[in-house]
Amino acid sequence: MQSGKDNCHGQSKPEKVGRVGFFMANTAIQLISLTFILLGFLKFLAIVFPKTIEIEDFLKFGNAIFPFIPNAYLLAAAAIVEVLVGWFCLQRKNSLLLRSIFILWFSAAVLLYEMGLVMIRYRGPCGCLLGINRIIPIQVSTQNALAQDIIIASFLITSAVMIYARRSQPADLKK
Repeated sequence: MQSGKDNCHGQSKPEKVGRVGFFMANTAIQLISLTFILLGFLKFLAIVFPKTIEIEDFLKFGNAIFPFIPNAYLLAAAAIVEVLVGWFCLQRKNSLLLRSIFILWFSAAVLLYEMGLVMIRYRGPCGCLLGINRIIPIQVSTQNALAQDIIIASFLITSAVMIYARRSQPADLKK
């Protein structure tokens, strides 16, 4: 072995594992970000073309948690924030930890909203995916479960990435 190096590329094993871990963490954040952007744009499309998926009435009514705000305004605001968070987190110039915090913040806000719906025993359709089951043949129960699972998965994955980012070297966090 040459002067403490473990492989022919001159990297020791811990350094190589750190790079692989950073790559996996960064990839996870980028996939979650792309999912947020996609869902945000789907919300925009549903708001712009409500007749296509037959949700005109849903958009006119007040929201279950915030009855003084029509669903259309609340979903537009959620879509804007979702796209902005996704776009911010795709920028590699921002640290991995900061991107994780943004995703965690948005996921926590959505989870709190979902908990509010559970607390008031709301049984209506979830506005998260806005009737995407009418475009793609997905049952409403599966659609609602997917909407909740995406947020919970992003919450858990981002938490793991944050733990990794806190333990990583500062040089890795800047990439």
